[in-house]
Amino acid sequence: MYIIYIIILLTSLFLTFYANLSLWLSIPLFIVAILGLFFELRDFLRSSLLTKNLITQFKLKWVGKFVLLEGLNLVPNQDLYLGLTRRESLMFFSTQQETQISLEKIDGMLSIKGSDLLELSDDRIHTLLNRTSEMSVYTYVKNLISDTNYLRKKNILLISLKSNNKSKNRRMNTDLIVLIQASDAKHFKKFAKSPEVRSKLRVHYNKNSEIHFAKNDYQETN
Repeated sequence: MYIIYIIILLTSLFLTFYANLSLWLSIPLFIVAILGLFFELRDFLRSSLLTKNLITQFKLKWVGKFVLLEGLNLVPNQDLYLGLTRRESLMFFSTQQETQISLEKIDGMLSIKGSDLLELSDDRIHTLLNRTSEMSVYTYVKNLISDTNYLRKKNILLISLKSNNKSKNRRMNTDLIVLIQASDAKHFKKFAKSPEVRSKLRVHYNKNSEIHFAKNDYQETN
């Protein structure tokens, strides 16, 4: 959004001084751009401050901002912070609760673009997540993404939890967490390359290439 507001700002200035654009048109555009940049900067500073506070308070190695799509028995479409502790566990911070899950209780994690997830079969997703649960909820996840163009362009993080639940409920359940990545890709790579995470996480770049981060290095899988 920063880029969009900057483009609006520069365009309004250019048209005003070089194309004699009416002030009745240029001033509203200028105000929209300035306000947009202000609120974006405010949200960025708030998020950065909260991230630093979480790292200090809980002694975390890494924290990233996401939007919860489904899971954790929480209301979806809310901001959520994912943290990596120094005791090989993940922490999820929302406005309602703090949840800590040991990496030993996680089957696997998959980072993938929404549009690429729609191209994968349920069996393929099941394999990439190393999922032990027999419950299949991928159709519901795909429907959520396919109904929203915004989600198709975003990076999705799926986290499969170990479960003995044999229910045939096709909707979302408590042993699959679906997050929308809100932070930049470079920031997420720090999480993906952490020694504790590399054996659990697969990063799917496109439908023909997956990278599985192993304990010592990563290996390509087809």
